[in-house]
Amino acid sequence: MHANGRQDDARGEMVVLERLRAGHRSPPFFEHDWEKCRLMQQSLIFCVLRCEMSVHMKNGSLGKTGGQEFMQAMAAIVRGINALNAVIGRVVSWLALGIVIACFTVVVQRYLFGVSYLWLRDLYIWLNGAMFTGVAGFALARGDHVRVDIFYRPASVRRKAIIDLFGVLVFILPFMAIVVVYSWPFVTRSWSYWEGSSNVGGMPGLFILKSFIIVFAMLVTLQGIAMALRAILVLADREYLLPEQLRYPPNVAAELQTPGETGHEGTL
Repeated sequence: MHANGRQDDARGEMVVLERLRAGHRSPPFFEHDWEKCRLMQQSLIFCVLRCEMSVHMKNGSLGKTGGQEFMQAMAAIVRGINALNAVIGRVVSWLALGIVIACFTVVVQRYLFGVSYLWLRDLYIWLNGAMFTGVAGFALARGDHVRVDIFYRPASVRRKAIIDLFGVLVFILPFMAIVVVYSWPFVTRSWSYWEGSSNVGGMPGLFILKSFIIVFAMLVTLQGIAMALRAILVLADREYLLPEQLRYPPNVAAELQTPGETGHEGTL
């Protein structure tokens, strides 16, 4: 009986090997074992991935790299816009010297020599308009525009960021869009025939001066975007990505209220 059993097992193994060599499907018990191994392998992989995700979520590192890169890109945009407006503002501010020289020349010619040139009178007026429209974005970056500091000056840094973000989205950007839309036909018409001064013997090139309206709107819009991005960085606790000169100044009012300390009001 034992010999017959061993012979039957040998025949069964030979049949299985022959079927495998012939390309037949595996026996049912082979398929069942392979399916169990595959399911166990998938379960092990899933458990490992789940453990890694839980560790990353616990450490706060899941998505942290992408968010940090996005915040760094925002900070780079803020630095770039401020640098652009700083260069333009410092260059255009030198027009003030030309305004003083032109105005002084007009006064001397009129009251000492009794002569006057209309183009020279146009010159200092046009330089004045070009200067004030060209430095508008730089002045906004420095906080030199008129501000009613009833709530803003004593506010905390986060509250200042909220006020700036609201002001940019509700006032600056819509108003600058209106300026561009309504001034664009006015400027393009001036360029179409190279408009000059309406005074006989006045300055040519009035179309260039009118183009400063668009320049004004674009520079203020860019600076408004930089203000909004800076506010977002503050609200996201990423203000440290900005250099010191671009951050919100400390709350001077709170420092003045601190007992035993003497402070001075800075320019906010």
